[in-house]
Amino acid sequence: MAGRDPNLDFEAEFQKLVTLMRACFDREDPELKPTYRDCRSWAKSFTSNVRRNMASRDNNGWLGDNGEGDLTERFELVQKIRDTILNHEDIKEEDDMIEILQTKEVWAHLMVLSLPRLRTFLAEVQTNDDLIDTLDHAFPEMNSLVLLFRGPAEEWVKTGTISRSNAERIATARRDLGVCAFTGHLRGEKCHILPFWTLNRPRCSKALNAARAVFGQERSKILRKKLVNPQTNIVDTSRNMITLHPMLHKFWDHGLFGLEPVTLLYEEDKREELAIAGPSTPSKVASERPDEESGAPGSSRSARSGTKRGGDSSQITPSKKSKTTSEGKTKGKGKERDVELPQETKPTKEDGERARKAIGIRIRLHWLRRTMGLTPDNLPTNLAELWRTLSPWDDDYVVHDKDARPVDDGQIIDIFDTADAKAPDFDILQLQFDVFRIQALSGRADPIIYAPDWYYDDDGELVSDPVPGKEEAVREHEAREAREIQEAREAMQA
Repeated sequence: MAGRDPNLDFEAEFQKLVTLMRACFDREDPELKPTYRDCRSWAKSFTSNVRRNMASRDNNGWLGDNGEGDLTERFELVQKIRDTILNHEDIKEEDDMIEILQTKEVWAHLMVLSLPRLRTFLAEVQTNDDLIDTLDHAFPEMNSLVLLFRGPAEEWVKTGTISRSNAERIATARRDLGVCAFTGHLRGEKCHILPFWTLNRPRCSKALNAARAVFGQERSKILRKKLVNPQTNIVDTSRNMITLHPMLHKFWDHGLFGLEPVTLLYEEDKREELAIAGPSTPSKVASERPDEESGAPGSSRSARSGTKRGGDSSQITPSKKSKTTSEGKTKGKGKERDVELPQETKPTKEDGERARKAIGIRIRLHWLRRTMGLTPDNLPTNLAELWRTLSPWDDDYVVHDKDARPVDDGQIIDIFDTADAKAPDFDILQLQFDVFRIQALSGRADPIIYAPDWYYDDDGELVSDPVPGKEEAVREHEAREAREIQEAREAMQA
């Protein structure tokens, strides 16, 4: 990951490999001769162009909707929204409200919204005074979403005990064959996307309630139905589970990467997988490398028939024309994306007649570098400025697949339903992806700093003090922030 070793004699190493390979193929013992599988594995390794430095990409990476290029409109919309809020008559004279609403966390919440939702939200803050008055409470409460995915379980009050479903865990294991979806290792761990312990915590519901102002009514309604409604939630089902290598699981818990839901999959996509991979079990987790330079799937893996969704979960079935177009690629800056219909487009009767039942999902992994040295006064206004604030890549954050290659940024996998287990849910994955991007864009602070200044002790009694460990975490966070801001200023002056 650190680049070429200057002391490595590549010509000498090449000759060693040639000698070893020839000796291997010259073996006479049939039990020791290389097999077809050996040859395929070697060829795959030699043709790989996996980056050793996940910070080397020069495109928009994990920001932007399908088809976005340099994110110009996104940055402009976010700036207009912030200006509208901060200059509102009810806000501009209130120092405490300005202090809350100008933070990089608020900026990050806006940066990950879909373009259609950003456009709508701008119109809402420009015309709805009542909405403006709620935002100084909504945005801080939305920071609790980070705690939902990354915070310690013990700080949340329970409303009863809920047992895990062993049947769902077994069904998920069968769906994924017990194999990590991204590495192919057999040591896969069954992971909840939204942690199981959030299921019976009231503050989970409060965080989603607060997000309604920003996410929009429709998306919030869908998320509440799937995550907090006692009768309809799918938190402890296969739709909220994925199998990961233990090290990937650990890095995911730390928010070091996010899983982007790319598109829903249909029966013809599964037939294509079987044609590519050959006979398999009914539970098929298809894992392939993307085009290793672009981070996009190869032509045989493109989402030709997938249903796209925007960030507020409105579902669109592509028309014939759009489906034909999506077989090609729309290139952003250094990154290929599938073409997405505008969210305002209404499905035609013909589209409805062709509507099919989704039986799987395509997921893309993104390693997430965090920002450094951001203040309300130097928030990025374009992609170049954003890239200058991102931290260098830490060489310790690497996980190797079964072929001993690093799990690459932009790697694509497909997961299909089985008889007993559904594929991961699009909306839950999207929330996870948004939350992890929000935390990366705002500096990836210890999530406990977003905890409330009260908690329940072991006896269930309310304690009107900060959660244990929060004050220390806040002090460490402020010290790190001050150091990084000073380093950023010195770098600009150098």
